[in-house]
Amino acid sequence: MVRNPQNEINHLFLVQADAQVTSEDDVKAYAKYLQDMKEYIRPYMGKKEVFGIDCGDIVGDTPSLYPSYIDTVSSLEIPIYRAIGNHDMTYGGRTFEYSYRTFESYFGPIYYSLNKGNAHYIVLDNCFYVNRDYQYIGYIDERTFQWLEKDLSYVPKDKLVFVVMHIPSSLQKKLRYNTRRSR
Repeated sequence: MVRNPQNEINHLFLVQADAQVTSEDDVKAYAKYLQDMKEYIRPYMGKKEVFGIDCGDIVGDTPSLYPSYIDTVSSLEIPIYRAIGNHDMTYGGRTFEYSYRTFESYFGPIYYSLNKGNAHYIVLDNCFYVNRDYQYIGYIDERTFQWLEKDLSYVPKDKLVFVVMHIPSSLQKKLRYNTRRSR
């Protein structure tokens, strides 16, 4: 690991979700969008820590496009942190663990945390592969909750915490399609 030379206290992060590129043509269109993003962050470069967070569905059920996506997004010249989305999973295996192996081989763990300045960022996988008609459910497994409890035990109570995941979360007991039901 190398210490970041930038002052991370005053940082800027960009968030995106659901790019869902499904072809090389989509990757080319995405590259045009990234040029707009690059123009937006240009005034901050060298003055603030700038990074991106991708909240999942990087590809639209096309993990073979990960290399093209990586090559294209590298044009931003900033770190990008990623959460896995349901369309980033590899379907067809017999287990949940199989579903995220390809993602991890390109991007690293499906859950992790990092600190930037006075903020703690937690990235979680809440896309649980079930190998049924719908393929996945919004769910966080016990292993992840155990890791999260340990991670948070090191975070001061007054620190700002951001939680990043693909599927919106709720404490409501009655959900329909992973969202609160209307009453």
